[in-house]
Amino acid sequence: MSQRECNDELLEELVRGTLSAWQRTEVEAHAAACPRCRGELAMLLREAELFAVRRSAEPPLPSVMRDRLARELARRAPWRERVGRRAWLGAAVTA
Repeated sequence: MSQRECNDELLEELVRGTLSAWQRTEVEAHAAACPRCRGELAMLLREAELFAVRRSAEPPLPSVMRDRLARELARRAPWRERVGRRAWLGAAVTA
């Protein structure tokens, strides 16, 4: 990753921890040498920290609400996904 190759998506993946070891090393080295990416990375890390604090402060979702949400999401799932899930469930029940 050279100076010309600033890539915000890679910085976001670095913060999320989804880069491979060699990618992480490359992006960290680039950010250390690039003022723009160093600033962007610092902002992304602060943002991630704030979201983590906020998530930990939120009360857990009641089970009734969680079940209702799961049913609604399943109802809205694309047709092919619902059919695939039913086929899988049918195979699991008959096994």
